[in-house]
Amino acid sequence: MRTLLLLALGCPPDLTDTAGNDSREPIPAGTRPCEHPEYWPYQVQDEAGRFTVHHRTAAEADMAAEVAAILAVSFDVEVDGLGFRRPLADAGLCGEDAGFDVFLWHGIDTCYADVFADNPETWYDDWFSYVVVDPWGPYGGEMLDSTLAHELNHACQASDDWWDAPVVFEMTSALVEEVVFDDDDTYVTYFADFQARPDWSFDRDDGYATWFGYGASMYLFFLRDRYFDGDASFAADMWLGLRSEPGAADDPALNEPDFEDALEVLLQDRAGVSFLDSAVEFARWRWYTGSRDDGRHFEEGALWPEDALIVPETLAAGDSANPRPMVLGNAYYELTGEPDGALVVEVEAPGEVALAIQALPGLDGSDGEALGDGPGRYEVTLGADGTRALVVTVLPTWAHDPDTREDTRYALQLAALPVEEPPPPR
Repeated sequence: MRTLLLLALGCPPDLTDTAGNDSREPIPAGTRPCEHPEYWPYQVQDEAGRFTVHHRTAAEADMAAEVAAILAVSFDVEVDGLGFRRPLADAGLCGEDAGFDVFLWHGIDTCYADVFADNPETWYDDWFSYVVVDPWGPYGGEMLDSTLAHELNHACQASDDWWDAPVVFEMTSALVEEVVFDDDDTYVTYFADFQARPDWSFDRDDGYATWFGYGASMYLFFLRDRYFDGDASFAADMWLGLRSEPGAADDPALNEPDFEDALEVLLQDRAGVSFLDSAVEFARWRWYTGSRDDGRHFEEGALWPEDALIVPETLAAGDSANPRPMVLGNAYYELTGEPDGALVVEVEAPGEVALAIQALPGLDGSDGEALGDGPGRYEVTLGADGTRALVVTVLPTWAHDPDTREDTRYALQLAALPVEEPPPPR
């Protein structure tokens, strides 16, 4: 079973309880709370019966009440507002009642959603779930509201499908935590790792080595703001659309439909574009963040930190470059030359992939100008400051599957040349 964890970053653990001491025997590492309720004899129940917060001592009652209040808001927005399916009622399989269970584990210094049994009543791969959180640890305090919204969303995801491309779990929960608690901008810290790797496929799983999978939520923010009128409920519809039969845990190729299939349907039906069309436009939007924000892209893009800017290489006449992006990855360049001048860019690429070559911004006042979809020579007019951005996106010519994708890189060759002067008239 997959356990979805936030990366353990932050301050050293605080092992004292709210009364200033901790005489309890530590809970053994690896304990599964549903199997050991004796460690959590106290509880706070949601008035609507949706969940129970379990805690260890009477001194933790105030914290349990705070967690319950945050969860109530999160349920209201995620389930009643956005339309996610609520965590499955477990009929007392975990805890004493049928509600969803959350365990406060002082000193574990992390938080996670996990599952403990599949649901035999449905055809698709939904599971009973629970959440563990240390609200006194590095993901508590000012982060507690976004932490709980994030982990609750993982539990909601388990009600549709627990086996999918890892990145879709994290990108969805990162989107949702911002929607639930709009004033808490923890989500912007995820973007630096994502933007620093524009050559990676944005559906890549890096095994939680970086925050890339969380920062990939930028793609869902893009979809919300570009195609769905600022309404994040499309994400709940996406999860409904990726329900699949059991078996993908042993063979990922059986995970059909995957999240990109689900998005293909939603985008075609509601916006008249394909998933790959969205990937090409997303390559443009990624450029316009922080100090490059122009007020026409991400809703809060101007607030995003400068370390979340794409940093391009520079190409002037006579320069060449040899980027190696993955499929759905990009290579960004800043073309430089004379003010209002022009450069010719020669592009070579392997025959098995397609390309989307764009210059930013567009000469017509748009955010970008399509130059071509394959190798060739492209003349690019520069701006009044003698610069213009170029982005080359590698696209598959086959049915791309995020569950079976590989980290293959495709060798491109770019050369910047001066525009040839026309011969004098005879």
